[in-house]
Parts: sequence; structure tokens; C-alpha cells
Amino acid sequence: MISMRYQGLSRWVAAVALICSAGAGATGNGADWQQEAGKAWVHTEAAEPGMGLLQYRDSQGQKRQLIAVNTRVQMHVSGWLNRVVLEQEFLNLTGETIQGQYQFPLPQGAAVDGMELDLGPRKIVGEIQEKQAARARFEQAKQQGQRAALLEHRSANLFHTEVANLMPGALLKVRVNYLQTLNWEQQGFELRFPMTLTPRYLSPLLPMAQGQVPMSASAMPRQARVSLELLLEGFDIRTVTSPYHQIQVEREAEERTRVRLEDWAANRDFVLRWQPGLEQAPKASVQVQQGLSYGGEEQGYFHGLLSLLPPATELALAVPRELVLVIDTSGSMTGESLSQAKAALAEALNQLTPADSFNLIAFNSDVTMLWPQSRPWSAQNLKTAMKFVRSLEAEGGTEMAAALNAALPSNASGERVRQVIFITDGAVGQEQALFTQIEEQLGDSRLFTVGIGAAPNGFFMERAAQAGKGSFTYIGKAAEVSERMQALLERIAKPRLSHIRVQFEDGTIPEHWPAAIPDLYAETPLQLSFRLPAASHGDLMVSGRIGAKPWQVQLPLIPVASQRGLDLAFGQAQISALERARSAANGERTRQQITALGLKYHLMSPYTSLVAVDQEAVNQGQPGPLVQLATPLPAHWQGGMPQTALGSALWLLLGSVCLLLALVFECLGRLGRLRLASAP
Repeated sequence: MISMRYQGLSRWVAAVALICSAGAGATGNGADWQQEAGKAWVHTEAAEPGMGLLQYRDSQGQKRQLIAVNTRVQMHVSGWLNRVVLEQEFLNLTGETIQGQYQFPLPQGAAVDGMELDLGPRKIVGEIQEKQAARARFEQAKQQGQRAALLEHRSANLFHTEVANLMPGALLKVRVNYLQTLNWEQQGFELRFPMTLTPRYLSPLLPMAQGQVPMSASAMPRQARVSLELLLEGFDIRTVTSPYHQIQVEREAEERTRVRLEDWAANRDFVLRWQPGLEQAPKASVQVQQGLSYGGEEQGYFHGLLSLLPPATELALAVPRELVLVIDTSGSMTGESLSQAKAALAEALNQLTPADSFNLIAFNSDVTMLWPQSRPWSAQNLKTAMKFVRSLEAEGGTEMAAALNAALPSNASGERVRQVIFITDGAVGQEQALFTQIEEQLGDSRLFTVGIGAAPNGFFMERAAQAGKGSFTYIGKAAEVSERMQALLERIAKPRLSHIRVQFEDGTIPEHWPAAIPDLYAETPLQLSFRLPAASHGDLMVSGRIGAKPWQVQLPLIPVASQRGLDLAFGQAQISALERARSAANGERTRQQITALGLKYHLMSPYTSLVAVDQEAVNQGQPGPLVQLATPLPAHWQGGMPQTALGSALWLLLGSVCLLLALVFECLGRLGRLRLASAP
């Protein structure tokens, strides 16, 4: 009887162990790719330079070739604007007609305004339509055997391409156009192009955005290839560097430089930095264009872009502050990312002065504060903080909302300037709920985000910094930690230009975005998109305060051609502002406003899509199978445990304990049976 009881217990405990192991596997890394609908993605050698070749296993376990994807990027930088053409080639090697899907990231704030299908001698230009109408048009074309492409905004800065009726052996090129405004940092321009994305953690404690789907590392291949060519025009370049890629630089003329990146693995963000000649350092300027880039009834209006660097020489004196350092120690930070983040923390601590106070917060599935309240700088407190940093390990989920609660308490007050530095890879979904939380809890604090790793979630980082009235800093490798953290801390240690206002000489205040102009620190540019009736209003007046001292500058308008896309920058800025302000109460009104803006400015948005359809039908049979192309994993990716709030290591520990108990009960059961068998 006892032996049967032990035998039953051992089976139950073994079953629990298997469940725990399955839980751990569900949160595990992407070494074994997910099997989906009888197909498991695998990756093989490139078919030819520049192409990533994918295969799948069919239901009989046989390998079959899928379509090859090649990506080329053309950039043209002039002034503060970057015009980009992203070309994706789809080559069908399967021997049957297929439908393809592909997901990719774009820079935060990119104004996506065009798509074109290249069918050899013919080119089909995409149209902007309301999202559901575009989807219906695409599905109709697919059923009718026509070649077509659909570009949809899925979530954050992620976009989704679908191609229909890709015939065997056919090559299809899809070109996507977007406009990007540049950053100015450390006396130079910086451009960042995301090539892949880190799998995102979805908290069970936060609501899912509409249309948001979980994204697992398990469906991602290890390699894909990208080639990039960039033309810098209008600059006499002093230096041009790429910290993470080997580039070729060719000076074609005095103010014309071409940069090339040939056939590179798309596993980390591309960053380019350049310094113009001393006499060409960016000055305050106001560019305006009349009318819209895609035509319409706006000829009676100007669209403009104000670019302004605050006066660094007048922002010289440091002020006492309370510095709160927050570090992400979730599973996605495992390896190189956590090493970089710990080095960044150590650098920040070393930059503190005796006038400062500080605290540290670490978070994953839980939040750990070094002290309940910030403490003043002292050698002993600094030593305790360094010990805390060295003890950190990566594990578990990414409960960022709890970390923000700790970093931005409602009762925060004091005479010091309160600054929060948030160090993370930003591998979270549900960003909108976090932006709302930051805006509601910010108070007099300022939030500065520091992105760590090969491909951090730039959308979240930049938007969170905007909501927190701070700035975003990207650190892509350990060698950059000291330089970039030192630059950030020096910049935010000084007074800021605040209470900024813009108006024209005649008193007209333009409609501008962002509507609430943020404070500025030294070498942090102000970029403001605006719109106003086309008439003479005089120069633009920009005023503010440095401490208690008033400050003002007067800027003349510089007319540019309508093709410059200043209207696109304005429309995208307004869409972004509406998205940030969206709530349950104004959701339907916001949807209508964003849809109208997307159609007016010919822009992609959560409610508008681009669709291109060839009128010629090429497939007379049924639509072929759907092929979902995977997105490459970031370099040095060792995460894979961020998908639940209960860390996979804990699942494995529970499983191991259960297996041990099962073994003990099984032995006891066998011992009992032996005793019964040997009993007289």
C-alpha cells in the first residue's frame, strides 16, 4: 500500500517537473526555432552575397528552400533631414506561387510616405488608404491572382510588409520611402538606422495595444544581409565614423561625401556620426515650404522646421542634483548588455560630486532599491553603491511600470534638480501605457534614457525621454560607455534653457509640434515643426530663460522647395503627439484625427496603410501558401528569458526539485515493494 502511494507520488511529481521544464522551455532562448503549422524555420548559407536564404522543414521533415530576401538602403542627407529609400527584394525559390510576410523596424519618428512595386519594366506606385480599406484591396488582389504589396504599421516603430502572388523564380522589389530628422550630439550629427529588433517582453500587468502580438525570439534566424549607401550633401565634413560597422568613405566634392556599407549582417543598429567644418556648425535656422509634397488644398499654408542649438557658452555652471540611477536586470540583458549597463552605472557614480545625492534601483520581475530614500554623496555611500552594482545579475521579466513607480514617486520634492537615468535595452511591448505613466508621474523630475545592446527598442527610448522631458543616449558597445556617460552627465549637470516660446514678429503664434516645448540642455537641439497661413509675418522670435535670466533670438525664414518634405515632418510630429495623448476616453476621436492626417499628408500611421496592386493577373490558380519571413536576432543575444514574469531559471529550479523528489519517492516505492516481496 505504501509502495503504491510512493509510486503515485513519484508520477505526480514527475509530471509537475515536466510542466516546469516546459515553462522554462517556453521562455528559453532562440537556439531551436519555433515549429509553426508543420514548418520549422532554419537558416543556411547565403545564396549569394547580399542575400539571406531561408529554408523550412515540411511535415515529412524534409528541407525546402524559401524565398531569399535582400535589403538595400539609399540615404540622402541634406541639412537636418535624411531622405531614405529602403528596398527589399523577394526572390521565390520554392517552385510554387507563394504569399510572403516580413516585419522590420524603422527609426523612431520616421515619416513613411511612399511605397513602390518594381516589376521589371513596370513600376506600381502605392496609395495611402484607410487601414481596413487597404487590407481589403490587397486581399482582393491576392484572390484575383494579381501581384500586390501591403505595408502596415503594426506597433511602435515596427512595420509589416506582405506580398501577394510571388510566382516561382520571380524577383519582386518593394521600395519604401521615409523622411527622418537628424540628431545633434557631442558637436556632431548622428544618424541611427535599426537593422533588427530585440524580442519584446509583454507584461501581464499592462494592457495590450490594439493589434499587438507577442514576438518571440524562437522564430528568428541568426543572419540576414543589408547594404547601405549614404550621400552627405551640403557639408564640408571634418570626420565621419561608424562605431559598429566598417564603412567606405569617398569624398566626391567639397561638400559632397558618399558612405557605403557593403553586405553586412543585419544584427545590430547602424550608427553614423559626422562633424561638419567649424564654419559649418549648425546654426539656428527656420526653413519653410509652401503647399504639400503630395498636392492637396494646402497651397495657402506654410510648413516649416525650426532647428536651434541652445547657447552653450551661457550654460556653464553646474547645479546640485538628486540623481536616481535605474538599471534593467531582466533576462534580455544577459551577457554583454548587462556588462555595459553595469559599467555605465559605475561611470555615473564616479561622476557624482559632493553636492549631489543619489540612489540606485534595479528591476526585472521585481524592484530592488539600494535605499528607501536618496542619500548624500559620501565615500562610504559610494562604496556601498559600487558593491550593489557588482552584485547585479540578469534574470526574469521586465516589469518596467514597477520600476517607474519607484523612480518617479508622487511625493518627490526637494531643492535639488531631480534627474532619473534609466538604463535598459527597452525590450518591452505595451509602450503606450508606460508613456502615459511617465507623463502622469513625472512632476519636477526629468527622465533620461540610456539604450544598451546591439538593437535596443529605440522607439521606446526616445518617446520615453520625450515624455520625461529628458534625452536619449545610445551605447552600442562597452568601449563607448565611459565617453558617452561622461558626456551625458556633464550635459545634464548644467542649467537648462526653459520656458521656451516661439512667435512671429507680428505676434502670430504658429501651430507647432511638439505643442509643449521641452527644456533644453547644452548641445541638445530643438526641432520644432510648424504650420501657418502663407503671408508675411516677419521673422520668428524664440525666447526662453536660463535660470532667471531672459534669453531671445530672432531668425529669418529660409524658403525651400516643396519636395523637401517639411509638411511630412509636421504631419508625422502631429500624429506622434496624438498617439502619445491617446486614452480610453478619447480613443475614437484620436483614431479619426490620425486617419485624417495620414490621408492628408500621405503618411503611414496606425490607421492608414500603403497598398500597391498590379492590374495584370499572373496567378490563375489558388493563392499559394503563406511564408512568414523571420527577423534576425541582435548580435550577442543571450536573452530569451523575458517572456514571463516568472523567470525561466525559477522554472528550471522547480523542475529540478520535483525530479529529485520523484526519484526519492520512486526509490522508496521500490524499496517497499522489495520488502513486501521478501516478507514471509
